[in-house]
Amino acid sequence: MTSQTVIEAFAGSHAFDASALGQEELEAIQCAVDCHNAINLGYARLPAAVLAEDLSVGFIWQLYERCTERAFGALVAMATSCPASSEIVSRATLEATVSFRYILRDRNAHLASFLQDHLEQARRQERLWRQTAERLKEPDRTEHLASCEYRRQGLQAMASWVDAVNSQLLPGSKAGPWPAISGRFEAICEADSYRTLYARMCAEPHLDAEETIRHFIGLSSGPQILERMAIETIMFSRLLLVEAVRAYTQAGIEFATEYHMGPSASVCVAAELTMRRLAAGLVEHIGATPD
Repeated sequence: MTSQTVIEAFAGSHAFDASALGQEELEAIQCAVDCHNAINLGYARLPAAVLAEDLSVGFIWQLYERCTERAFGALVAMATSCPASSEIVSRATLEATVSFRYILRDRNAHLASFLQDHLEQARRQERLWRQTAERLKEPDRTEHLASCEYRRQGLQAMASWVDAVNSQLLPGSKAGPWPAISGRFEAICEADSYRTLYARMCAEPHLDAEETIRHFIGLSSGPQILERMAIETIMFSRLLLVEAVRAYTQAGIEFATEYHMGPSASVCVAAELTMRRLAAGLVEHIGATPD
């Protein structure tokens, strides 16, 4: 498909008008869609022996699709004039791709840890929920405890499934610990991104004070500085979106490389370079400070 057709198809499927989008958003959509299509085509062409014998490949593909949902969501939020929402989903995209790339480093072992950790965390939350429910007054206590029991039964079913899968992923062994997000960044050699890009991406979901502080500094510094800071804010949101899509393209590169999908890897490499170029251009608009 032509670039225009790709953009129109994406806008149509997500119910927004693409005519007013900036060049960065247009190119980001193009790159994300190109990577997604390339990976799906490469996956469809994997040898039957790989699909039959590689226990993790189907899980890897499904996790890549979940990364895609987040990348597309961040793009749609920006395209529909919701930059704060785009920042939140961009952060989710980056975190998802870091986890995805970490799993690729040791597919069976890390996938088993990923599944087991979720089960353990969910059980912990159910226990804490149950403890809280026990202290409630009626009828809330009975209603919450019934819901806790329903959740516990669901977790028991999940546990049976995870045990069966992990026994095939790691015959005779137990899953190791799933590292914190900082450890996953470090494992893929991007510890600096955790302290810089990811740390700033956490501002919107955690409602930190920085944007409130900047707003009132801008108000007290006069209209010229306020305007510069407003421009910086939207450019920074766009930068985070571009970096999220770049992370998504990098995940595609590593998926394609791991499974020897040469043409798919080439498409993702080209998209990553485009996102890197766009990020370099957006950085030039960031740096407004009060006089």
